[in-house]
Amino acid sequence: MERCEEIRGRVADLAGLQAEGLPPAVRQHLAGCPACARVLAAARVARGLLAAAAAAPEPPAGFAARVLGALPAAPAPRGAEEELWRPAWGLLPAFAAAAAALLFVFQMQVADFAGPAWPDADVMLASVMEENGR
Repeated sequence: MERCEEIRGRVADLAGLQAEGLPPAVRQHLAGCPACARVLAAARVARGLLAAAAAAPEPPAGFAARVLGALPAAPAPRGAEEELWRPAWGLLPAFAAAAAALLFVFQMQVADFAGPAWPDADVMLASVMEENGR
């Protein structure tokens, strides 16, 4: 029985043979080794695709020129100043997120150091009314 390395080394030659034309040792190995059987099947498919591509008709004269002529023209190159600022626009969302985070942190710090909160206006009014009523 042949080893996998030997089969894979001869796969190009074996792909050209029909199943009946394979040596008995190779057929026996392929029956017990699905990996080598897949390699041989892939080589046979590749061989068939190459044969089909070789049999394809040649394109008519001037085909490439007609295709290239039908393509739209390349856009005009941008100015150097526009290209300079292009990477900066990609940073705009990051800058906005950083500014929002800094604003949030600043608001939290101001809230911690603002001192005592003013009492409710109704509480102040009730307090004044009680004092005047005495």
